Amino acid sequence: MTSHGQLEYPIHLGSTLVTLAFVNNRGPAITQIQQDIAIAEWDSSNCKWNTLQTFGFLNNLDGCANGIECPIPQGEKIIKITADFLRFQALIGLLKNDTPYQLQTTLTNKATGDQIVVTVQARAEIH
Repeated sequence: MTSHGQLEYPIHLGSTLVTLAFVNNRGPAITQIQQDIAIAEWDSSNCKWNTLQTFGFLNNLDGCANGIECPIPQGEKIIKITADFLRFQALIGLLKNDTPYQLQTTLTNKATGDQIVVTVQARAEIH
């Protein structure tokens, strides 16, 4: 969905993307989150996702400062993950327009190493 809460398809990687994820945090509240984002492109000739090189730009991000609602409390909760790719346009500009992509966000609890992995697959527009 867009930053205004409207559903959007195909998604547009030139603007803010919001994903809702149901999580069940069985440990204490998570206050420090490392965020890593992987992008893969669908290869219809081999029927598989090919992970694209992001040159580390989307790794080791501070999740709490990068669109994750922090802290993530103990128990069941729907969290909002906001991905703003505007600052990564040099990287996003290398992608093909109107192509299926997979965005995999890994949220790592810095205190315990526990991970939450959220995967979104959608056709994406770049331009």
